[in-house]
Amino acid sequence: MTRVSAASKLGPHLLGRKTHPGDNRDWHLAHFLASDADLVAQAEAELKQTKVGYTYFTNKKISPPSDSHWAKALALLAQIGGPPPPPPGVDKTWDDVEAVLDQGDTPHCVGFGSAQWGNTVPVDDHFKNADGDDIYYACKEVDGEPGAEDGSYVHTAAKVLKTRGRLSSYAWTNSIGTMQAWLLQKGPLVVGVDWYNDMFNPDADGYVAPTGGIAGGHCFAVVGELASEDAFLCLNSWGKSWAVNGRFKMKHADFNKLLTAQGAECMAALELP
Repeated sequence: MTRVSAASKLGPHLLGRKTHPGDNRDWHLAHFLASDADLVAQAEAELKQTKVGYTYFTNKKISPPSDSHWAKALALLAQIGGPPPPPPGVDKTWDDVEAVLDQGDTPHCVGFGSAQWGNTVPVDDHFKNADGDDIYYACKEVDGEPGAEDGSYVHTAAKVLKTRGRLSSYAWTNSIGTMQAWLLQKGPLVVGVDWYNDMFNPDADGYVAPTGGIAGGHCFAVVGELASEDAFLCLNSWGKSWAVNGRFKMKHADFNKLLTAQGAECMAALELP
């Protein structure tokens, strides 16, 4: 069956991200960016107590323990030895060397937004369109609705990617400042937010704005902090002919409107190569 490009038939039927009710067990992304020397020293000491945990961190040859305590320790340690972040006010974009994915005429944006995130450096997963579909259907299995074509949650996609060994731990934020810090220091993000009718049609520079009424929920990757434009660079999954080579921009103030709405999701994760 030939896939019909999403860009050729834009509309609410492409918006398959469900609003998540929230979970008080979620980790906050700001904690993953902690710079407190005592916290880092404590995490390192705890890892050294167990050879398995420390061997994982130093050699990355075996799977980490499943206990969330270890994942938090690994998250804190992830900041050690990495390149320094760009100074404030400098643009930072994480490249996606793969072809822009196209979810086709489906509501599979959660699978495809996650796959686009996976394809963006610092770790390139080499995902194709078929992988976006596969991640979506794996999400529906977790949701208890196998095969249903009614969308899913970014939270579910995070669980699927972790089960498949693509990430060690993940956390959430609704802070623009925390998003900027992660983009400058660590890598891209996956978001699930309300999508407004006017956002289907970016302007000539690739900008969208949340106006015109809510059309539904959508998932995509945020791949850059454009400090010079006071904006984020985002990677969609509607093929390269939509917007500017499949990418769009949104002003920080406009994005804040989406991020602070009820049920919005913004996920960052520590990737496993």
